[in-house]
Parts: sequence; C-alpha cells; structure tokens
Amino acid sequence: MKTNDTNKMQINFQKIILLSTLLFLVSFGFVYAQSSNYTLLAPLPCVDPAKNCDTIATQTTLSDYLPGAFNLAIGIGAVLAFIMITYGGFLYATSDAITGKSEGREKIENAIWGLVLVIGAWAILYTINPKILDFSLLLPPPTTVSSTPSISALPAICSNCQSIGSLPTNGSTGDYVEAGLLTKLNTFNGLMNTANVGWVITEAYPPTTTHQNPCHYDGTCIDARPSNQTPTNINTFNNTAVRAGLRPQYEVATQIEKDRLIASGVTISIIVVPGINNSHFSVYKN
Repeated sequence: MKTNDTNKMQINFQKIILLSTLLFLVSFGFVYAQSSNYTLLAPLPCVDPAKNCDTIATQTTLSDYLPGAFNLAIGIGAVLAFIMITYGGFLYATSDAITGKSEGREKIENAIWGLVLVIGAWAILYTINPKILDFSLLLPPPTTVSSTPSISALPAICSNCQSIGSLPTNGSTGDYVEAGLLTKLNTFNGLMNTANVGWVITEAYPPTTTHQNPCHYDGTCIDARPSNQTPTNINTFNNTAVRAGLRPQYEVATQIEKDRLIASGVTISIIVVPGINNSHFSVYKN
C-alpha cells in the first residue's frame, strides 16, 4: 500500500513538472510574439534593464526576461532539491523497514545529484564562456563598404599632386595630377604645340566619375583627346605621348567604332571599353 502511494506521488510530481515546463515554454511563445516592450502578467524582480532585484518590474523585453527566467529555474531547482532531500530524510528517519530506508536514501541521492547537475551546468557554461549566459538578442546593424572611393575624400590620397596650371582642359575636369606625370604632360604639351595639334584633358584629379583603374585615384593618369579627333590627330597624339615618356591607350565604346577608325587610317592600338561616354586616350605616367 505504501509503495502504491509512493508511485502515485511520483506520477503526480512528474505531471506537475511536465505542466510547469509546458507553461514555461508557452510563456516564451507569448513573450516572443509581443513587441519589444512586453507587459508582464505579474510583476517580477530582476527583469528590468538595470538588473535591479530591489525593484519590481511591470514591463520588460525578451532579452531581460530570459536571464530572469533562467535564474528563476535555477532557484526552483534548488528549492525542489531541498524538498526532496527533506522528504527523503523524513522517509529514512521514520521507516523501520529496510526498503523504506533505501527509498529515502535514494531520494536524497537523486536530489543531490540533480542539484549538482543544475549548478554544474551553470558553472561549466560560465567557465567556458560567460557570454553563453548572456541572453542579449540585440544584433548589430549590418555595415556596408563601398567598392568605389568617395570622391569627396580623394584629395587626401594624392599627397604628391600639383596643379595642372595652364594645360588645356575641357572645363569640367579636376585640376591636379601627380608631380611626375605633370612634368611629362608639360613636355607633351610643348611637342603638341610644335605639331600644331590641339588637345584637352577630359579627366584629371580628383576624378568626376568612377573608374576601374586605380590610377585615377592617385593622380598618375588622365583622360585626354585631340581637340579634333581626325585619324591623323589621333595618330599624332599617340606618337607624341610616347615621345614624352607617357603610355597612351585609345579607348572606344563599341567594336563598330574601332573598325571604323582602323578603316579610316588610325594605326595605333585601340581597345573597346563598353560604357564609356566618348572615345578618348587614357594617358598613364608609366
């Protein structure tokens, strides 16, 4: 009869634990479904953002609620272990039968082991990494890195840039180039004046648009073209730039344009760069 009563008590105890667990999980579901500020059904301590256990909070967030629930579960486990130790001790002390004493001792041992597991789990997690017990759900906002340098920040990159001075421009370009490139451009400009061929710089430093080649962001190249882009002037521009120690490369937007120039007598190297606005030379320092 005593064994049956004990079995019934264990079954009822297991039902209570199961019901409590289900209610605990359902409460998490309700907390998660609410907005960031959750109004508690009953005031609770230690769940305010300041983690002040001397005050009773009526509102909280999931990040603050989870640590409070975790600590509450640890506390409940300790209380249940104490109750089971007391109950086991009572059985051991009041029972004259060997089976009763064995049952009492078993309950005491199980309760102690359960308490050790609860405290040990917390201690192990805290020892491995205290952040594991940090239930913060705040994620840092994503950061994006632009693949194109900021135009406004570019002047600080070209530390050795100098003003292009009186070199011809189209009026909508930058006013600086790297010092070594400037020297060669002045030589080139003198040779072009001697050849009586006009030319203009269409892009210097800082650049007015984005470029694939990084030389535009340190002032070691420019975009330029003959004022009148006839086949003869294009050839002259290329050959004169080479004489001045520069490396010119003529660029067009389409294969059709390239074929037309070659057919009209342009003998220099031409590459197709889809997306450029106008045919021009990219002139490199080296």
